[in-house]
This record gives sequence, structure tokens and C-alpha cells, in this order.
Amino acid sequence: MRLLKRGGEEIHWGFKWKSGALELYQRFSDLSREEKKIAGKFPTAFAQRFTPYGFFRGSGLTMDETFRSQLPGLLRAEFAQVLERQAAGCTREERAELRRRFDQVLDWKPAHSRPIENEAADLIKLFLASSFMHRQTGEAE
Repeated sequence: MRLLKRGGEEIHWGFKWKSGALELYQRFSDLSREEKKIAGKFPTAFAQRFTPYGFFRGSGLTMDETFRSQLPGLLRAEFAQVLERQAAGCTREERAELRRRFDQVLDWKPAHSRPIENEAADLIKLFLASSFMHRQTGEAE
């Protein structure tokens, strides 16, 4: 998905069809937009956790192997923590469902998988794109 925002900024993310990313995107969008159970700040709060690591500086992101091996666990922990804070309207089951879908996308490995840092950046951008696409007219980003 490639989203061109009014100011020229681009949000670009992509996964294979069978990864479950579209299902995660749709369920997150439903809970945040239609059911209003997830705060609009969720995507930004989640993304801010990873900004210091350089996920949004463009291409050429490099990480050492130790950090790369710990990244999936870090993503899961940060997602769960931000979800607990920003999804107060969700039931325990709905939060568990989102964590399962998140894990499915994070764990899905095609034959020619990309580096985990690229997967992580796209996973974070999935939520940012949802937030932008479903914000109300006149609402700040």
C-alpha cells in the first residue's frame, strides 16, 4: 500500500497476501474507526517507540545481529504495552485477537523473506496508514 499525504509525505508498506497483514489492518481499522475502541493516538504512540532506532529515516537501515534477533520480541512487547494503554475500549478478547493477528504477521515467513527490520518498519506503517485513512475530516494527524 502506498499512501500519498497532502504535504507530499508518503506512507508505504507491503506484505505478501498470505501474511495476514490485510486482516490485521482491517480489524484494527474496524476497532479504531467504526467501533471507536482504540484511541486515535495508538499508531503514533507505537511508531514513536521505534523512531530512535531509525525506522523512519528511509532506506539503508542497518542493525547488528544481536538487536535484529531481539527485534520480534521488542515489537511484541511494545505492541502489547501500547495496546493496553490506547485500547481501553476493547475487551480482553479483542486485544488478544489483535495480538494474535500481529504475531501472525510478524511470524509469517515466505520463502524469500525480507530482513526483520524491513518487516518491522512496514508493520508500524500499517497502523499509521490506517490512522490516516480513517481520520475524520479536519482532524489533526
